[in-house]
Amino acid sequence: MPADADVDKKTWIEWGIRSNLTIPILTGESVSHLIAINSVKSERVWPEEFVPRLRLLGEIFVNALERKKAEQALSESEERLSLATDSAETGIWIMDTGSGSVWVTDKLRELFCFAPDEELTFGRFLEVIHSDDRDLVREAIRESIEKREHLGIEYRIVHPDGKIHWIVARGRPYPGGAGLSERLMGVSNDVTQRKMTELQLSESRTLLYALVDSTSDMIWSVDSERFGLLTFNRGLFEYFLNQRSIRIEPGMRPEDLFPTDEFVQTWHAFYRRALEEGPYTTEYLVYAGTRTLLLNLNRLEREGEVFGVSVFGKDITERKAMEARLVEHLEEIELLKLQLEKENINLREELSQGLGFEKIVGSSDALNYVLFRVGQVAPTDATVLILGETGTGKGMVASAIHGMSARKDRPMITVNCAALPANLIESELFGREKGAFTGAHARQAGRFEVADKGTIFLDEIGELPLELQSKLLRVLQDGEFERLGSARTVKVDVRVIASTSRDLREEVRAGRFREDLFYRLNVFPVTIPPLRKRADDIPQLVRFFTDKYSRKIGRQIETVPKAAMKALEQYPWPGNVRELEHVIERAVITTSGSVLQIADRLEPLRDSDETDTSLKDLAAMEREHILRVLRETGWKIEGTKGAASILNLHPSTLRFRIKKLGIHRP
Repeated sequence: MPADADVDKKTWIEWGIRSNLTIPILTGESVSHLIAINSVKSERVWPEEFVPRLRLLGEIFVNALERKKAEQALSESEERLSLATDSAETGIWIMDTGSGSVWVTDKLRELFCFAPDEELTFGRFLEVIHSDDRDLVREAIRESIEKREHLGIEYRIVHPDGKIHWIVARGRPYPGGAGLSERLMGVSNDVTQRKMTELQLSESRTLLYALVDSTSDMIWSVDSERFGLLTFNRGLFEYFLNQRSIRIEPGMRPEDLFPTDEFVQTWHAFYRRALEEGPYTTEYLVYAGTRTLLLNLNRLEREGEVFGVSVFGKDITERKAMEARLVEHLEEIELLKLQLEKENINLREELSQGLGFEKIVGSSDALNYVLFRVGQVAPTDATVLILGETGTGKGMVASAIHGMSARKDRPMITVNCAALPANLIESELFGREKGAFTGAHARQAGRFEVADKGTIFLDEIGELPLELQSKLLRVLQDGEFERLGSARTVKVDVRVIASTSRDLREEVRAGRFREDLFYRLNVFPVTIPPLRKRADDIPQLVRFFTDKYSRKIGRQIETVPKAAMKALEQYPWPGNVRELEHVIERAVITTSGSVLQIADRLEPLRDSDETDTSLKDLAAMEREHILRVLRETGWKIEGTKGAASILNLHPSTLRFRIKKLGIHRP
């Protein structure tokens, strides 16, 4: 044993080895293994012919060991490859172009839903590929093999549950050798999510472009350096084509679009301001001078870098014209408002001077009962129907009701239904739009609109045309109507006071007045007796009118002869208080001294002995009213809906009046 084998020598002595045969085993050109045979009982020499046999045995062992190491390395390599492909969500495949058999990783089996032990071929792959994409895949693989080019393709596969997934495959062909067929190797990834995102993005872009092009407004963008066009919509393209005969293209600058330096500099200033200050809005009169645009300019930024300006241009030509017309109308309305305010002041002064509750002249029982009824209903918002002959002072009573109501600070608008032509009364009441009928040159608010939050007095309501009564009924019920020539509903808050000298019940029976409107108006009737039924008031009225017209014409009349006063009291006054006022006015005008001289011949229209069967004293009128309320309440006296509450009387007081007036329940 050589000296450098001292360790082996000691080991052999320790183990008791007597003889040793060592045979080197060559692997390639180097010795990487040895086979050793030891003898421990005795020394021996092995025949030479044993050596080749033992070397063959060693080579068998070495080959087995090398194969084991190779298999282990391959397993480790496959495991690392599998981990790498799993981490990358990638499936690896190798296709033998000769046999068509395919080797794949577990990840690829998972992507395609192949069984773990399933034998795979190219034909099996085609079964999974979407039928519309199979020819595309075949052609791509054929070209890659024939032209020795890289493979790159996207296609769809169908999973067993029917769901479609997108696959992107990348690979390249490898030539065969040492009896091996040519192979095509590559990787496949599931890009379904990315594909869906791309499709959604594409759909969104298509929709956006469609929306942008569907508007007549102008939308475009320019770069931040030369202000050249980046993008533009159809609205801008058609404007320049139709108005300027210019076919705009990307890259065009203001210098290419406008012939004068003034407009070029204007647009340069617009763009620079947007780049320096950010979003802003301005108006712009186009080069042709026929349109006005409202421009909205914004900076375009990408990752903090400004790369351009976007512009949205809306045509506001019509709106500007409407604004100009509106200003004119507002000025006109302001003038009308000032005029109305002046008229309102005059009206208030007139009301305060002669039309208030305190100016109703008389102290008869009949008149006192009317004033009692007025005092009951005035503070409420109830609809009032004033009944009485012509000239009895229905308008004065209406003014008194309004003057004692919560609406007294708002106007009372009076409409004489008998004085207005039938073809104009609807527009007067409800207003009209411009062009609603021939001659309607301007929009006009109706009386109901003017009376909003106040009171409207419909004098001689019995003269209202039948075709308008339904529209009036709607206003009374819902507080809303439409102007002539308009479909827009107008809502108002108006208290309605109506008057008539007609017998509305007879008008209803004759079909000239709607029954439902009558009951809607007849919420709280107030009947004014004719002057002949309150003759006690004539002396006070004569003195009142004498003083009024004496002051007016500058005369001093101190005395009314008894004979004249008696004649005035005995006259039946078919024209009522109005007729009496006119008689006194004429008498004042013709009187030359301080004693009133009646100029008119006051002849009764009927015999003085004739008895007016319609005359009723105050007690009879009170009895009739209480009886009507009792009937309406079903003879209920107490409670919120009882007769005492409606009459504003204490229940005990009402019972006393019922007993005193001889009212008996049937």
